[in-house]
Amino acid sequence: LDAPLVGVEDADTLTIGGLQTIPIGGTQTTTVGAAQPIINNLDLELIAPDQTSYRGNVFSGGQSAPGGSFDPINTVERVVLDAPQTGNWTVRIHGTDIPDGPQGYAVVAGGDVSVTLTAVPDGGTVAAALPRLGEPQPNPFNPKTTLRFSLPHATRATVAIFDIAGRRLATLAEGSFGAGDHVVEWNGRDGSGKSQPSGVYFARLEAEGLVDMRKLTLLK
Repeated sequence: LDAPLVGVEDADTLTIGGLQTIPIGGTQTTTVGAAQPIINNLDLELIAPDQTSYRGNVFSGGQSAPGGSFDPINTVERVVLDAPQTGNWTVRIHGTDIPDGPQGYAVVAGGDVSVTLTAVPDGGTVAAALPRLGEPQPNPFNPKTTLRFSLPHATRATVAIFDIAGRRLATLAEGSFGAGDHVVEWNGRDGSGKSQPSGVYFARLEAEGLVDMRKLTLLK
């Protein structure tokens, strides 16, 4: 389940915590330090503006380290970052071994941060399909790359390209689209047709109140 978006404006430290709410009944659970994976496991992942992934409870030197494996053991997971990047951070909650759903959870953002939260619409579950922007192919690229985006429902959507400073360079798709997969291309040019220099760019999908982003590298 993707959500919410955390907009970091000015921060010394960013802390995101995920706490599972365990249903009453025959569900097996464990506590911190347990040796066996839990049933109804939810894993925390935080995606930075540059698409770096931080997973819950993966630490090095007192703060979260990129990558690593999901924690299948503990019901409480944390991501802690000093001097986080400015921009929109995406919180992802991954569900595994969930015999009965939906599975509840709580997400807490804290520290010296200014944040805004955009929640998933009511009725979203761990298994819910959400708008998704696929990885660009090829990447790095020259002279063009292909982007696929998928929509669970017919809806309005926008796919646009931004430079590293956050300026919109080109709009690849905008309007109403049916449910399913859609394909767009970017040829490395802005909306006026001007060729862009080598560097890092971002593709951004907006649909159903959610945002998904991918990093692109143009090499010339």
